[in-house]
Order: sequence, then structure tokens, then C-alpha cells
Amino acid sequence: MDLDRFVGWLGGLRVPKEQLPVYRAAAERILKVVGDGPLWPKHIDAVLKEEEAAGASPKKLANYQRIGDLLLQFQTESAAPAPALPAPPIVAPIREPSSSRVIGALVVVIGLIWGGWTLYRVMFVGAQDAVFEGFNSEQIFLRFVRNPSSGDRRSVRVRISGFALPEEQSFDWDYIVHHATVPKGTPGSTPAGARDDWAIPDPAADPPLGVTMSVGISLPLKKELRDPDMKDFLLRARLEWAGHQQDFTRHNLRGGYHEVKK
Repeated sequence: MDLDRFVGWLGGLRVPKEQLPVYRAAAERILKVVGDGPLWPKHIDAVLKEEEAAGASPKKLANYQRIGDLLLQFQTESAAPAPALPAPPIVAPIREPSSSRVIGALVVVIGLIWGGWTLYRVMFVGAQDAVFEGFNSEQIFLRFVRNPSSGDRRSVRVRISGFALPEEQSFDWDYIVHHATVPKGTPGSTPAGARDDWAIPDPAADPPLGVTMSVGISLPLKKELRDPDMKDFLLRARLEWAGHQQDFTRHNLRGGYHEVKK
């Protein structure tokens, strides 16, 4: 994978220029385990396992997960188009989101079924006016990049789902702003006690642009995950703002559970 092209592609997603070296270093770390073949989620999981064993912080692990997902998206968008297939049967269409700024990565899986070809499509969708900068079971890291062209700017919601949760967890703007910190000097913020580098955002204002917002969360994770109910250890998070989905990310809980033989 061409790292220079990847970094240029990140610029198209409006990743701040000063953060590109950090993204590149993390990408190099992930690609070291890939070799000559394509990147797969198992490679990202292997890096997360190694970094966790080395004592990496939850934020660093979440950043590796985020950058790994971006690498997968870049790899998909950079792939050569699939060859034309003879007369595929019509399958249920994927409904396009209302936002015109769609980061559309296409993963194509082709299977022979009932004597014909079926095309399955998975879309990575997000307007990218706001993005995840990290995510784990205790914290969410958000960055509001630019104001949306329409809609309520205080209509923010993070939805988290996964087999390790009894039901989807939802955090609205009122929760987020009252459980968040932002960098010191953010307009409208107030000092966060003894923490000189962080501040409390203004709950009466719109989301602050261009800064990382760290949000504390508490998830009711299941204490035991039993087969055959257990499908995977992933938590999946979606970010919505002003009525549109903005970003998607995931967090692997595998390191937090251990197998018990009975």
C-alpha cells in the first residue's frame, strides 16, 4: 500500500495537516504485519493485541483501530474495479443517505447462487462534518470539523451497539457536553479544576470546532458471553449530527474477556 497516497487521501477527508504524521506513523506500524498481501481486519487486531500487551493507553488503542479502519477504506477505494459480470439478478438496493457528502467505499463480495451471480455491497457512509478520533468502552473522542450546511447543530448523538451489550446505548448532546472535556483555551470553555491542560465546554453553545472532545461514558457490558449467543467482541459506534450520520468506528473488547472452561 502506498503510504504517500494514503496520506494524500486523508487530506481529502480534511484530517488536520498537523495530525498527518501521527496517522502515517500508525499506518506504518499496522502495515508492518501485513507483508505483501492485502490488509485484513485480523492484521489490525494483531497490532491492537501487541500494543495492549506493551501497555498502550486506551486512547492509543482506539486511534490504532480508527486508523486501521481508514486503511481498509482506502484500500477498498483504491482497488481496481471488479470485472463486468453477466446479467446479475436484481438484489435489494441499498438506500442512499440524504447527505451529499458521502465517503463511499465499496466492498464487493461475489457469490454464485441459484446458478447466477449475486452482488453484495457494503457502504462506509459518513458526511464527515464530525468524526471519531478514538473510542473504547470508557471514552469517546470526537472532533467537530465544520458546521453542517443545515439542521440543528445541537442535535448530536452517538449510538453504540454490540453483542456484549444488552441493547443499543445512545448518548445525546446533553449527555455529551456534561461529561466532556476540551483543550484549555477552547472558546467559551471554563478551566477544569486542577487539570491545567483541559477545560469544560460551554453547555449552552454549539459543539466547538477543530478541537478534540473527550467524553466519559459507562457501558453496561455483559459479564459473561456464552455460545451460541456470542457472535463477536466488537462494539460499533455511529456518530450523528444535525440529522445526518457523520462517522462510524469500532472497538474490539476481546482483551477484556477471558475464556472460562466448564
